Amino acid sequence: MGGSRDRADEGGQRVDDRWRSAERTLRQPVSHPPALGEEAPLPVRLLRAALLSAPDGALPEPGPLDLGSPRDVASRTTRGRRGWLRALWAAAQTRPQGGLLDGAALPALATTARRVEIDPKAASRAAAACGVTYDGRALPPAWPEVLFVPLLAQLLVDPAFPLSPLGLIHTRQRFSAPRPLRSTERPDLRCWIDRARASDRGITLTVGMVASVEGRAVWTGEADLLSRAPTARTPGGRARAAKPVPRGQGLPLVAPADAGRRYARATGDWSPHHLWPITARLLGYPRPIAHGMWTLARCLELVADRLPRGEGVRADVRFQVPLSLPGRAVLLASELVGAPPHLTVRLLDPDTGAPHLRGEIGSCAG
Repeated sequence: MGGSRDRADEGGQRVDDRWRSAERTLRQPVSHPPALGEEAPLPVRLLRAALLSAPDGALPEPGPLDLGSPRDVASRTTRGRRGWLRALWAAAQTRPQGGLLDGAALPALATTARRVEIDPKAASRAAAACGVTYDGRALPPAWPEVLFVPLLAQLLVDPAFPLSPLGLIHTRQRFSAPRPLRSTERPDLRCWIDRARASDRGITLTVGMVASVEGRAVWTGEADLLSRAPTARTPGGRARAAKPVPRGQGLPLVAPADAGRRYARATGDWSPHHLWPITARLLGYPRPIAHGMWTLARCLELVADRLPRGEGVRADVRFQVPLSLPGRAVLLASELVGAPPHLTVRLLDPDTGAPHLRGEIGSCAG
């Protein structure tokens, strides 16, 4: 047992060494990347090739976009990091970011998975990666979104989907969990592209999700994903003028350098801008950024003792300035008057006051 773990650790160390070697080949700004030699890992070379070969699309007029006829995508799980990345690269080579090719339209794609088995070990790994409490039975409130990662991947790499799946930015998350989903349950999952909107930043998709047990929804959510237009200035946009957070205020949140990689291993979300400096820079980020759901899970954990016990949880938050890795932030939470009880939350850079996350977290009726 110990020997196999040691060999796995050694293998992981060799991979880390190769990534560090590759990163030394990409020191210039992303707008002028050098040629990556054979010493760069294959995923980096393929990622850069996909970005260079992707066509340019036209940004539609600002406003809601009409979706095509609804169509169900056959449910099949893309297994493992390698399968997901291969499908992602293949799609990225022929599709634009933040715009549409002539005659292209966004389809109302959907997919369903029946009686999905929950892996208790995977749930434990995801909870550990986010630093959240998990008793082995009742899953943390944000965790059910992990179940939808392979379903969303199927929609994004489907031949009918016209946008590049590379570099999608999670800008908003809403969910309602009337009761905890239990690790022994086998929920039915439904995931679909609900609506889309164009702006000067690109095209934002709203993806709907629902997990049901015996015909009753136990977790519903919506995620906004931005396909950023090439003309957009920066991935995170411009932060409004802010002030440093006074020392001693709020709850500290620390994001380790490997938070993105740990979350990816635990959940299957291998989006390149979360992983390594070399892949983040290819997508316009100076450093890797934390997954939105990792950030939300940490915030939920920090305010858990301020929510009524035994009640459901709901959240509606916007992800603003990306939280770079490694990084630190401060969570400020204020109680709002109303029923059911809820908090307004702000996750801020302690030195500049720039907002990483804003929104509300509260309880909901079962």
